[in-house]
Amino acid sequence: MTRKVPVILHVLDSLTHGGAEIGVLRLVERLATKAFRHIVCVLRPNLDLKGQVPSGTVIRCLELRGRAPAAFWRLAQTARQTGAAVLHVNNLPAWPDTFVAARLAGCACMQTFHGAEESRPALSRSKKMLLKIAARKSHRICAVSASARDLLAHMLEIPLDWVQVIENGVDTKRFFPCQSPEEKVELRKRLDLPEQEMIFVSVAGLRHVKNPIGIVEAYAKAFPDPRSPNSPLLLFVGTGPMEQDLRQAIEKKGLTDRVQLMGVRNDVADILKASDVFLLNSWTEGLSYSVLEAMACGLPTIVTAVGANPTLIEQGRTGYLFEPGDLQALSAGMRQVLQLGSDGRKAMGKRAREKVVRAYGLDTMAEAYEQAYRQVIFQNKRKT
Repeated sequence: MTRKVPVILHVLDSLTHGGAEIGVLRLVERLATKAFRHIVCVLRPNLDLKGQVPSGTVIRCLELRGRAPAAFWRLAQTARQTGAAVLHVNNLPAWPDTFVAARLAGCACMQTFHGAEESRPALSRSKKMLLKIAARKSHRICAVSASARDLLAHMLEIPLDWVQVIENGVDTKRFFPCQSPEEKVELRKRLDLPEQEMIFVSVAGLRHVKNPIGIVEAYAKAFPDPRSPNSPLLLFVGTGPMEQDLRQAIEKKGLTDRVQLMGVRNDVADILKASDVFLLNSWTEGLSYSVLEAMACGLPTIVTAVGANPTLIEQGRTGYLFEPGDLQALSAGMRQVLQLGSDGRKAMGKRAREKVVRAYGLDTMAEAYEQAYRQVIFQNKRKT
């Protein structure tokens, strides 16, 4: 008799360029040959990252629009149709609907909280009540970092020990530095990037919380003469609602020849390897996949001191931290990393990679989720 493989239904509001979405795709890819079958259920018809979905992974898009009061019913139907054992929802918006759907379908409910778009988001009284009910009744609540756990507990006024921290991890065999200058030159040729220039890169959704315009403003302060040979090329990888505003800011600063918007890419690992310095100007973070991937590729990072970034970045050793909104400090960091010289940046990037390899491997994260799935399935069977 063939043993039935449990189905994990990963619930996302959309498949846009964000940490939660990337995290689900990385997890599904790593666990694809393990003891569970994985299906990604996207509530709304935004599938920007469809090209990054692991081969063979089933995507269910419910194409909900507006407030979608019947979302929980559609989710419950999908759970029944797929035979889901666990509904694993990422972040808060879809949590109440997912919890109700799980109850209707008789399966377990898990939440992973990746962080919020605001440092102290305001929840309406009714929304907070629904989320607290979901928190109290869900089989497992996870957060991607201690700071994300603390924020969630504060927002919902729940005990810290209700939330398990499973830190994000990165595939260090996929994200790794070029092994020689010659390899880097060849990679840049393939990507149609200048062979010898300094390259700064930011990988993030072009949304308010990532403050991409602030990077352009800080760059203009650091390098007032874009024609100078010391002015790096600046790359933005990602898309989002601020794209047009960002283009206008680039034009206003006269930087159209020095800044490239590359859109959503399926070759992020290659772009990071071809670059020299990573930038992230977020107002808030959980535990950024982009920062982890940049560090794994041996890049010095200049990032805001929010979320788990202060845990990841050792000031002056693996990168530079600055307070959110302090564009003067970001600008100074850009100049400072340039003054390190090639050897200094390489040493900083080497320390960054060593830290990721030591503490933030993708296998560690995947094993923790696999164990959690087994536990909540067993817990749900006992209740039923």
